[in-house]
Amino acid sequence: KDKDGDGAVAQVDGDEGETETQSRSVSGAADDAAHTADHADDNDGTNKGSAVCDEVDTATPSSLPSPTPVAVEDVTAKEKSAPSTSKKMTARATASAKTAVKAQPPPIKATTNDFPGLAQFNYWYDIETSLFRIYTLGRTDDVPVVPPYVPHSYRGTVQVYVHITNSTSFPINVYWVDYSGKHIPKGKLHAFGGIWTQTTYIDHPWVFENAETQEVLLHYVPYRVIPTTSAVSTLAEDGETGMHKFELIPPTQTSSAVAAPYHVQINDPVLPFPADAVFSDTTQALHWTLLHMTRMGIDETQVDTLLKYLSNIVNEPATTKYRQVRIGSSKFASIWLSPARGILLAIGFVEVGAYAELGCSEELSRDGVQLVALAIYLIVKWKDEREQEAAQYGANGRQQPHGADGFGRQGFGRAGTMN
Repeated sequence: KDKDGDGAVAQVDGDEGETETQSRSVSGAADDAAHTADHADDNDGTNKGSAVCDEVDTATPSSLPSPTPVAVEDVTAKEKSAPSTSKKMTARATASAKTAVKAQPPPIKATTNDFPGLAQFNYWYDIETSLFRIYTLGRTDDVPVVPPYVPHSYRGTVQVYVHITNSTSFPINVYWVDYSGKHIPKGKLHAFGGIWTQTTYIDHPWVFENAETQEVLLHYVPYRVIPTTSAVSTLAEDGETGMHKFELIPPTQTSSAVAAPYHVQINDPVLPFPADAVFSDTTQALHWTLLHMTRMGIDETQVDTLLKYLSNIVNEPATTKYRQVRIGSSKFASIWLSPARGILLAIGFVEVGAYAELGCSEELSRDGVQLVALAIYLIVKWKDEREQEAAQYGANGRQQPHGADGFGRQGFGRAGTMN
C-alpha cells in the first residue's frame, strides 16, 4: 500500500357611493376566482377536493340595477372624482382574473398509459451517483473521450481507500494525476484477478491504462465518501476510512450482440455503472432507490408524504390531478429534490415542464396501478426495516466512515450534503 506521496496538509475548508359598490362587486367576483385558482395552483395531489372550474364568470349579477345612461362629459368628471381606492381595486380585479385563467394546468402530455421506460430514471441515476464518483471509459470507436472536469489533484482533507480488481486478460498501469496535472506511476494491476489498493484523497484523479497498448481504459475521480449500509459496506478495514471498491471487467455484449464500444467496463456493487446497462425493470430501480434513501438519510415526513401521493393514485386512478403534480409545490418539491425522486421515476412519472406526470388523461391502466401499489408495498417494508435498524444502532445509526457527512473538500467547505 502506497500513500499518494503528495504531502497533503489538512486544511478546512369607506367605501363611497354606488359607483364604488359596483366596482367592489366585480372585484370580489374576480378575487374569488383568483382564490379558487390559487388553490388549483397549490394543489400537490395530497388533498382531495372538488374540481376547479375551467371558466371564470365575471358577469355583473342580475340583481344589480342597470346603469343609468350618462353623458360622456359626466363620465369623465365622475372618473376624475372617483376615489383612488376604487381604481386600485378595479385594477387588482383585472389582474386577479388574468391570474385565475393562467392557473389552469396544461393537458397531460402523454396520449397513452404505456409505461414510458426507465430513460428518465437512468438519467437521474447517473447524475445522482456522479456526486460520489466519476467514471469516464476509454472507447474503441472514433467518438472522442472527454476526461473528467477535474484536471489535477487538490489538497484534500478526507481520505478514501480505493480497492480495484482487474478481471481482464491484460495488465493495467495505474497513474495518479498530481497537483500540476502530471501522470505519476503508482503501480500495476496484474491480469486475471490482480488487486490494487491505494489510500488517496477526495478530488484526486486517477488514470488506468492498458500496460501493453498504452490505451487509456478509465479516468476515475473519487468525489465523495459513500455512506455505508447493511447491504454493502463502504468502510475500510480500519473502520474509519471510506472505501471505493470496483472491478474492471471485459466489455459485455449488448442486446444486438455487438460488443460495447469500450475497452473495459465497470462492476461497482454500490453504485452500478452505467445505469442503462444495469436497470432493466422497475423492481431493480425501486430496490436501489430505497437503498440509496437509507444511504442518504431521507426524512420520515418526506416518506409519509410520498406514500400519501401514491395512495391517492391507487385509490382514484381516474383522477388526473393526483397524476399531474406541480413540481414547484412546497410538499412535492421536498420529494422531487431528494433521493425519493427515483421512486417516482421508476414507476413511470416523467418531468414535463413544470409538472411531473404519470400516464395520460384517461384512467390509469391496471398495470400502472400495480406498479404504484408495488412501490407502496416496498416503501412500507423499507420503513419497518429502518425502524428495526434504529432500535439496534440507536438514534445516530450505523457507524459511518469519516467524511460521509459531506465535509472535506479543500477550499470548498460544505456544499449542501456533498464533499
